[in-house]
Amino acid sequence: MEPVGGQAPNFPKARFLVPQDDWEFFSKMANTNPQMQQVTPLQNLGLMELISGETPITSEVTTYPTPGHTPGHTSILISSNGQRAIVTGDFAHHPA
Repeated sequence: MEPVGGQAPNFPKARFLVPQDDWEFFSKMANTNPQMQQVTPLQNLGLMELISGETPITSEVTTYPTPGHTPGHTSILISSNGQRAIVTGDFAHHPA
């Protein structure tokens, strides 16, 4: 895999899902926003997938739009054995 910004992606086998609304909002400040400087190379390498609405990741995990924090803020809905949970925090490509 080609390096991103001189380094390989932190998760080389990952799908990088980015909400379309966030991409449109934050890409306007690509040169001044450090987070965009980390994400833009993923798009240039064709590793980033823009999403909108509810997007299935697996049969039990779906993205769930929760705009407010940012225009495209997205939570993760987990459904298993008749129960559901929602993860409202941010997911990121940084290993921390």
